[in-house]
Amino acid sequence: MNEPEILSNLQKHIFFHRTDIVAARKIVSEGFKTWVWDETYNERVPSGGCLGVGIYITCNWRWALWFGDVLFQVTFRKETRILDATIPPN
Repeated sequence: MNEPEILSNLQKHIFFHRTDIVAARKIVSEGFKTWVWDETYNERVPSGGCLGVGIYITCNWRWALWFGDVLFQVTFRKETRILDATIPPN
């Protein structure tokens, strides 16, 4: 199966992540986190999400507008792992 064009040319695309103001402040100060500290259990736990642990992004800024008050433009590091949720599961 060939890699979708968007995955082979990540640097040519613009991606967006939208969140609430509290989470946005944490992202600005600490970066994106997929794990959080749970004071109740005194351990790291997954931060959740509809499709599992991860940072959710889209190329469609209009779609991103549904998810909070702050819109981030996102770029990738070379080592970033990506799950393309547009591909139907087998």
